Amino acid sequence: MNQNQLVNKFNIWKPVEGINDIPFFHQFSDGPDQCFLIIEWIEKEVTIKKMKISFPKNIAYRVIDEGKRLRNDTIFEHHPDNKSWCFYKTSESDFIAWVNDQNYEIDKGRLTHFLIKTQDQILDIIQLSDEWALPKCEWIK
Repeated sequence: MNQNQLVNKFNIWKPVEGINDIPFFHQFSDGPDQCFLIIEWIEKEVTIKKMKISFPKNIAYRVIDEGKRLRNDTIFEHHPDNKSWCFYKTSESDFIAWVNDQNYEIDKGRLTHFLIKTQDQILDIIQLSDEWALPKCEWIK
């Protein structure tokens, strides 16, 4: 499949309540059973809250500097309140198409592409769509 033929359209994902702005990237870690991301909201150079997002069964991920991914603004669904938003997901993307091509489509139709946009990084994670494999979000100290 030609990856340029697929139109990416990300929908808003609301993992938890209390999100009001685009956070900063703090940490990303990958292990044998899961990967996780910690993002933080900063005001006047002080962290006011942090969130940990765990992905128990990630298939693939990529991280890119937010300023180097300039073509993304047209693929995001706009927030109904016209707020800046940072969490998106889709079941059809060029990244999913690439993963399916690489693994002979063994998980075709069972993948979700999560995109987390921070002030300084954009993280894409391909995850199994099964209920037990969905990301878990929690506020941390």
